[in-house]
Amino acid sequence: MLSLHWTRGGGQEAPRLSIYAPRTAASTSAPIRIRFRVSVERRVASGLDIVGVDISIVLGRSRMPIHQLLRMGRGAVIALDSAEGDEVEILANDMPIAKGTVVVSGTVITVEVKELLRRPGSEKLSA
Repeated sequence: MLSLHWTRGGGQEAPRLSIYAPRTAASTSAPIRIRFRVSVERRVASGLDIVGVDISIVLGRSRMPIHQLLRMGRGAVIALDSAEGDEVEILANDMPIAKGTVVVSGTVITVEVKELLRRPGSEKLSA
């Protein structure tokens, strides 16, 4: 399971986002990004508005020639430049929104949000 959690200012807990994914040797090192869709609910004057957001977690990066990428098959492993506990990038609709760290506990993989980012030119928020 991959989950994101953080608290808002004043100790309020923000929505928890979760995805279930089996942890295997291939799945822990192969994906460069884990993508899932989450609906964010917010109250507006006219009622409940549901907005879809694509969330991506950049677990690491790797460079390789395109011919090597094209030859890869099912079960191929891509070595990444990161390890457990390293900082990861959290994107919403391909825009950086936060930084966090990967925490592994048994078969549960979580991303703990450490820093919330504002749009370029704005100050950073701490989680």
